[in-house]
Amino acid sequence: KHNDRSRSHLQEKKPSLLLVQVPHSKRMSKRNSETALLDDNNNNDISNRAPALVVLEEGLKKFFPHHHKNGGFKDGQKRVIQALMNGQNAAAIFPTGGGKSLCYQLTGLMLASEGMTLVVSPLLALMKDQVDSMKVLGHPVDLLNSSLTLDEKIAVKNRVKNRQTIILYVAPEQLNNENTVGLIRSVPISLLAIDEAHCISEWGHAFRPDYLRLSQ
Repeated sequence: KHNDRSRSHLQEKKPSLLLVQVPHSKRMSKRNSETALLDDNNNNDISNRAPALVVLEEGLKKFFPHHHKNGGFKDGQKRVIQALMNGQNAAAIFPTGGGKSLCYQLTGLMLASEGMTLVVSPLLALMKDQVDSMKVLGHPVDLLNSSLTLDEKIAVKNRVKNRQTIILYVAPEQLNNENTVGLIRSVPISLLAIDEAHCISEWGHAFRPDYLRLSQ
């Protein structure tokens, strides 16, 4: 039991991987579709082809004022968001608690006029915490997973259909449901975020088979 606890502790300290894809859209003519691998040790300068930093600062102040007041962006966040706003796909590696969720949350809110952001996350409790905290700020965010009642699922799907949802969190298993897939296909998608993307590794402790089917 002691060894199990030790392994669990080490696993919790592993870096988290976030994959974010920008689907092809009218904006792509102004963007570079290459993939950027971003971490704190990568010093590639993308500022010359990304949105002005002042735009990101204004976005943070508008949508997440508490972050803006408490020191602003954390290390690496601006570079990931710059890449996404510039049309690049991004694989971002952050330490636990490093703030990777803000990368797709802020980008999704800034791209709300172009479509909904779809976030794939395997952790139901974390998903709920993020959705609840964003709703407190007044952001139209929803989730679809096994924790919802039938009536709650119907309400969420209606909001998505009516384009009232800007960011939708889904468990990967939900994408095996034809109704859910049909729902997602019925609305424009501005961003696809795959959170906890290390779950795709068949050799990893957190392997989730449904992650292998995401490309389908």
